[in-house]
Amino acid sequence: MSLRSSWTCSRITYLTTMINKDYLYVRRYEDCTKFEILDNSLYLYCVDVEDRSKMCVSHLSSKYPNTDFVELEYIQEDEVRVIELNETFKLKSDVEIMGLIERYEKNRVYLEVSGMSNRLSAPLLKRALKLNKEVHVIYAEPDAYDPDVFRQNGLFENHPKQYDGIKPLPSLAAMSDDDDRFLFVALLGFEGGRFAYLLDNVQPMDDRVLPVLGVPGYRMEYPFVSFWGNQSALLRSNAKDKIRYAAANSIVDAYLLLKRLFEDNHGRRMMIAPIGTKPHCIAAILFAIKQDKNVEVVYDNPIHTVKLTKGLGAITDSDVSKLINEN
Repeated sequence: MSLRSSWTCSRITYLTTMINKDYLYVRRYEDCTKFEILDNSLYLYCVDVEDRSKMCVSHLSSKYPNTDFVELEYIQEDEVRVIELNETFKLKSDVEIMGLIERYEKNRVYLEVSGMSNRLSAPLLKRALKLNKEVHVIYAEPDAYDPDVFRQNGLFENHPKQYDGIKPLPSLAAMSDDDDRFLFVALLGFEGGRFAYLLDNVQPMDDRVLPVLGVPGYRMEYPFVSFWGNQSALLRSNAKDKIRYAAANSIVDAYLLLKRLFEDNHGRRMMIAPIGTKPHCIAAILFAIKQDKNVEVVYDNPIHTVKLTKGLGAITDSDVSKLINEN
């Protein structure tokens, strides 16, 4: 069976057997001007090179006077700077990050991840959940990705340019390497070079590699671009017939898929490489927080210096504290 026919058959299976459960945990807004939150909250966000990273807060900040809108900046050596305070906090310190969240005295935390490094979102999510806050993840979807930029930055290369190498996300400590039969789950994006690089460095057994593709994508053609970009690594690892699917824009769908894969693996060690969409990466972080000892996130830490997306699409508000507590 060819790669294309294999993908088509699996996609049909996904579409006919899966029911997305976003309706249980997610509010979706197609129009930025209609996006709403609950007042008297803490709203944490970052601004990066993507224009959409500042769209939500510009709309909300004047509308909710009792909410603290706090801009953060990720800086080197795993520290975060609070812009308005000009103070820095170490991301590996429970005391410092929990102190940062607690100083605003809010029971509800909105974490907008649109422009936020995953090295920052991971410890913030873990500490806010540990404090028993009501935690929501806000994500402004792109109107479109720019595949040409991905091609220029390493679609097929052994590893793309502007990446900081494999190292654990702060607060998600690596596990021991005594089990070489771990399940390696790769949440794929366009950049096949990242998948190949992780396979070379992590070296999972071929029969323990499970790729996950975002279907449907933000646009109809994106799963084909992702499949095409990763075809070399898929063939090399003999994983082309084991592809699983989760909605590209859904934290919930990806999280629940990871839960099913973990259960099917009888709760044994699982390593997740979230190298696709931001919602898939957040799902991986949440699942690693939930499982703690048995699930590890392996990440190659991209440094984005060019725009990868265009425009602003829908905005999603995911109640991740409810998701993780119920699942």
